[in-house]
Amino acid sequence: MNALEGVIGFSTLKVTGRIDKHLLSILVDLGNIHNFINTTMAKRLHCNLINIKPLIVETANRETMSCIAMCRNFKWKIQGVNFIVDVFMVDLNNCDMVLRVQWLASLGDIIFNYKELWMSFYWQGQKVLLEDLEAINLQTVRLEQLNGWLTNSSQLVEINLCSLRIVTDDEGFAQLISTALIPEMKRDPTFKELLMKHQDVFKKPKRLPPIESS
Repeated sequence: MNALEGVIGFSTLKVTGRIDKHLLSILVDLGNIHNFINTTMAKRLHCNLINIKPLIVETANRETMSCIAMCRNFKWKIQGVNFIVDVFMVDLNNCDMVLRVQWLASLGDIIFNYKELWMSFYWQGQKVLLEDLEAINLQTVRLEQLNGWLTNSSQLVEINLCSLRIVTDDEGFAQLISTALIPEMKRDPTFKELLMKHQDVFKKPKRLPPIESS
C-alpha cells in the first residue's frame, strides 16, 4: 500500500533522485522485497523493458495487480551518487520509484533513524546520508474557520477531515452539517428534512452492537 499510494510511515522515507534531466520521487520502503518503477515514468525515460512471467503484486487491502515487464540495471543518482538496480514496472501513485530490500541489501551496513526519518550508509567509499523530504504539517482548525474556508473556495486547497464530535441534540447535528460542512446543501430544504426524518441513524450509540450469532 505504501508503494501504490506513496504513503510516508515509520518504515518509509521519501527522497529525490535524478536520471539525466528528470527528477525522480523515490520511496524507500523497508517493508518488502522487490523494487518498482512507475509505468508512466518508465515509458517517459524510454527504459529498456523486458517481458517477464507475470508477477502478482498484492497490496495491504488484498487487491492484486499484474507486473509483466521489468528494467534490468536501471541507473539513477541520489545526491550525485550513482546506483544501479533492477526494477519491476507497475502503476504507482504519488511516486516514481520504490526501493526495497532488494536494493537495501546491496548497501551493506545501514543506520536508519526512524524518529527523524533519515538513513546513512557507505557506498563506494563515500558516506551517503538520505533524509526524508519535508512533510506537509497538518493543523487543526476551529469550526468557524472551516466554515469561512468553505464559503470562500479560492482560499481552500485541501481539507483532511479526520473526525467529528457528535452533538447530543439531533437538530443541532443536522444544522451543523447543513450550515457549515456542506454549504451547497444548506440551500436545499429537503436536505434538513431528510436528516430529521432519519435522525435515529445519527443518534450517538449508547451500547455495543448485538453479537452476531453463528
